[in-house]
Amino acid sequence: RCSVHRERHRDPVDLSALSPNNMKVIGVGVPRTGTNSLQLALHALGYKCLHGFDLLDREDVMYKMHSRIVGGGAISWNETLTDFDACCDCPIYVMYDELQKEFPEAKYILTSRTEESWYRSLYSFSRLSSVIALASP
Repeated sequence: RCSVHRERHRDPVDLSALSPNNMKVIGVGVPRTGTNSLQLALHALGYKCLHGFDLLDREDVMYKMHSRIVGGGAISWNETLTDFDACCDCPIYVMYDELQKEFPEAKYILTSRTEESWYRSLYSFSRLSSVIALASP
């Protein structure tokens, strides 16, 4: 027989009260660790979540992040991510330290998987991406 820990019903936490900035939830797992599932779950909970793939449609955000990574200049994360209240995937996990300083009250979620499983997933994804790129006109 399975015993389940039961708690009294609690009201949902109002995350808007936790952070003076827009960012409420930040996924810090590397790609292929469930970041897409995390984004879908956050969307289902009502968050507007930026995922690495979304950067393809948001050149303004991608340019600012790319400039920060390559050029090393400072940027305002609150201003850069102003349209979102959650984010995950690439390149978010690279900026974890900076994001934690700018959004100290945000909740951080680390997605992970075993090294072998992660490598197989990354390898399969890379092969699929290569096939799609070669098949594209």
